[in-house]
Amino acid sequence: MAQGPGLSTHLVPDDHRRVNLGDATHEFNRVRAATVTADTVTAAVVGNITGNITGDVTGFATDFPDTAGPTSGALSVAMSGRLCIAVVDAVFTLPAPTAGVWYTIWTGVASAGTGVVVTATSTLIQAKVSNAAAAAAITNATSITNSGATDIVGDQVTIRSDGTRWFVTSQSGTWAGS
Repeated sequence: MAQGPGLSTHLVPDDHRRVNLGDATHEFNRVRAATVTADTVTAAVVGNITGNITGDVTGFATDFPDTAGPTSGALSVAMSGRLCIAVVDAVFTLPAPTAGVWYTIWTGVASAGTGVVVTATSTLIQAKVSNAAAAAAITNATSITNSGATDIVGDQVTIRSDGTRWFVTSQSGTWAGS
């Protein structure tokens, strides 16, 4: 099939990704767009999204990246989005804040010692102490700890950067700041 100029129309494929154009039926395995501008885009995406999303996103992801994060140690910007399953008394060191970078740290082994520690060397972490409704905010923390005295397997924290600081955006278990 010869390729001509771009097609600009409203196409709605059926359940099998087919669209009728004139007398022919075409199946699309991939839809590619340079820019999509709309007040609302509703879609189910299977696969990867490459590029930037500006605005609010609702819904959920059903898969983590194929590569797991480290079980302890320094995190890099390239590791963003990874699930890091912590070993006993793991210490994770965050890189300098970079907008959009995030990690999920999951307590993989309960500890009788230090527990899981997440440290920001060059900035502050904004969070709250526990899941309790009246929990106090951690306003000047350079590290957060899921102490061996209170941790259980499955406690987790997701931490994201706006380019200036780190913010805890979800958590389970008790995380204290220092």
